Amino acid sequence: MGIAHVEGASETWIQDLLVALLKSLQCERPNVAEFGGFLGHTSLALAQAIPVGTLTIAEYDTDAPERAQAITDRLLAANLPDTLSWRVLHSDALTVIGQLADESLDFAYLDDDHTPQHVAAEIDALLPKMRPNSLITGHDCFGVCELHKVFTAKGGYALDLPKLGPAGGLGIIQVR
Repeated sequence: MGIAHVEGASETWIQDLLVALLKSLQCERPNVAEFGGFLGHTSLALAQAIPVGTLTIAEYDTDAPERAQAITDRLLAANLPDTLSWRVLHSDALTVIGQLADESLDFAYLDDDHTPQHVAAEIDALLPKMRPNSLITGHDCFGVCELHKVFTAKGGYALDLPKLGPAGGLGIIQVR
């Protein structure tokens, strides 16, 4: 059946959808950011989808500071190509977003703080950082988080997909 699901990680079909959406952008050197890398399962899927480009992962949890190192270890073990520049930052999403250049990102994945207020703040902070036709995506839009309301209020869509925990689904905003 493939890789077993780890509680807290994005479902494998969410990872597959993210990779498909990222590839559909057809960027030669995509600049991708993931906010909330957990243990690096989705980070690795994104990294393997962009053999040439840049991947920035922000992982910050005061209760689990070792997670950033776990992601780093997972990516190092994958022997990714030298044409992919990647970094794992032990820093919160809004700080990392604030340091990004305007119109520099092609793809963003939000999976850190699942409160509607935080996700709305992340989207607002990301909008000027995104290139035209780029994508902002986010996990856990349905179930206990109800983030579908944030994505649709910001002009995006939310897909209610099967859940392996109390929340799941995928939010998508195409930036014009």
